[in-house]
Amino acid sequence: MNETQSENGKATPRRGGRKVRLAIAAVALVGLGTAIGVVATEVPTRAAWHGFKEWRHHGHAGSEATVRARAKWISAWVLDEVDATDAQREQIDAVVDDLVTKAWPLREQHRAHHDALIAELGRPEVSREALEALRTQELALVESISGDLVEAVVAVSGILDAEQRLALVERLDRHRDHHR
Repeated sequence: MNETQSENGKATPRRGGRKVRLAIAAVALVGLGTAIGVVATEVPTRAAWHGFKEWRHHGHAGSEATVRARAKWISAWVLDEVDATDAQREQIDAVVDDLVTKAWPLREQHRAHHDALIAELGRPEVSREALEALRTQELALVESISGDLVEAVVAVSGILDAEQRLALVERLDRHRDHHR
């Protein structure tokens, strides 16, 4: 049973084991690559500095194809870290493609919310109700893609072996420690 002893001597369930952490790490890395490619269309030209020069002025993605290429580039970089096979790369590329296809249409809705926020802030009197409506709409947008992101993490976790997932976890730990 997956339990530990608490201070009062009663058995309590553990909060996620190694498999859960590995799955989260794998999804996080691949999802991060995809999210960066899809959502970070507003990222500064720092992307070009990191070796990907297919971004237009100020880092805005010009098309879904550009975002897809960026997501695959990041995915390939992550997969190099774990010595993924060609077969694994093909399978994960398909997962990334699917996630970009699902996430790309949300870009326009997100921009519309952003524009509405800017317009509201420019009014003589800011409406709490309008801001709350925008917040709710943006949260719904995030919720609409989050399930797809979980599915992508699960798929990638099933493609990589345990050793590769552990290497991703270690990479995430190094990355997290670097940014503290």
